[in-house]
Amino acid sequence: MNRSNKKYHFIAVVFFLISAASLWAQTEGGRNVKLQLAIISLLDIEPNNTPITLNYTAPSEAGNPLMSTPDNTKWLNYTSALRAADPARTISAVLDQTIAGIDLQLLTSIAAGGGGILGTPDGLITLSTAPTVLINGIRGAYTGDGAGNGHQLTYSLVINDYSAIVSSTQNIIVTYTISN
Repeated sequence: MNRSNKKYHFIAVVFFLISAASLWAQTEGGRNVKLQLAIISLLDIEPNNTPITLNYTAPSEAGNPLMSTPDNTKWLNYTSALRAADPARTISAVLDQTIAGIDLQLLTSIAAGGGGILGTPDGLITLSTAPTVLINGIRGAYTGDGAGNGHQLTYSLVINDYSAIVSSTQNIIVTYTISN
């Protein structure tokens, strides 16, 4: 091999080493990322807006009280996002009117499905025309959507004054509110 060929081999090896070193070189960079999470407070009753019908049935024996069958077909679903400094949220319910001699009671179950810090039900409550808290302690959370997710609601009628009840059909609106 002559001298001029050695020179080319040397140049080729040096070029290869420089190229290979640049392939394994690491670089670092940064980017600012701005995260914005809106304050969210949503709730609904599932599976739909069909009314609940609660009836009293006559007892099978004279002298026994009227009986009512509870309804547990509705589920309360919600989504909540709030600032760390904000107090936990609650869900309350209020009636637009009462029924003479009859209480409308509501039992709220522990949440099924979802994630985050879901609220804790207050158990069996009697609804009235003043807002009554039924779930408290809600932070960042979601229950899942639809029947079978969230808190199952069981409505029942209880006679509190037999002398005040009359045979009638009455429509009552229950309004739910999520707030902190």
